[in-house]
Amino acid sequence: MILLEAEYHLQRMRELYLDNMMHFKYELNAFLFNARSIPDVLLEDFNKKFSLGINSDKKINSSKFEKIAYQLNNIQALTFLLWWTRYKNTNIVSNQLFSMLFNKRDILINEKMIESEKLFETSIFVSGEWKVYDEDGNLVTQTTQKPMKSTKNDWFFTDYHDINVLESCEKLFETLRIFIEEAKNQFMENIL
Repeated sequence: MILLEAEYHLQRMRELYLDNMMHFKYELNAFLFNARSIPDVLLEDFNKKFSLGINSDKKINSSKFEKIAYQLNNIQALTFLLWWTRYKNTNIVSNQLFSMLFNKRDILINEKMIESEKLFETSIFVSGEWKVYDEDGNLVTQTTQKPMKSTKNDWFFTDYHDINVLESCEKLFETLRIFIEEAKNQFMENIL
C-alpha cells in the first residue's frame, strides 16, 4: 500500500514537473514521506509474517525486531533481518543520492516545509549571457559564454546536481520497489 502511495505522488510529480513548482513541492514532500517509510513498513509486514508479535501500535525498528526474533529463536526472522539490513545499507544508506533524499524527508518534517530543499530552476538566455535564477527569481550566477542553441529549464536539489529532482525520485522509487519485490521473493515462500 505504501509503495502505491509513493507511486501515486511520483506520478503527480511527473505531471507537475517544470509547470507548477508549488504543487510539485507538495507532491515531493508526500513522496519522500512515503518513500522513507517503506523500509520500516517492510519490517512491520515481516513482523506479522514471522508471527513475532511485536505490537504494531508502536514503531518497529531493527533492534526491536532482532531482540524478539532472538527471544523466539526465529531463525527465518533473523535471516530476513540480516538481509534487510544489508540491502538497506548497501542500496540506500551508502548511496549518496538516496541518503540525501532520506535526510531531506527528515528536514521537511522538522522545518514544516520543503523550502529547506531550495530547489532551483535554471534559465538560460541566448543573448550572449548565461544566467541561472533560483525559484524566487534571484540571480544565482551569470557568465558570458557562447550562446546556446537549445535551452532547457530544470530543477535540482542544491546539494545534489548530478541528476534532476524528478530523476532522483524515480531512481529511489525503483530501488525501493526492488527492495520489496526481493523481500517477497526470498522470504514469503519460506514462511511456515
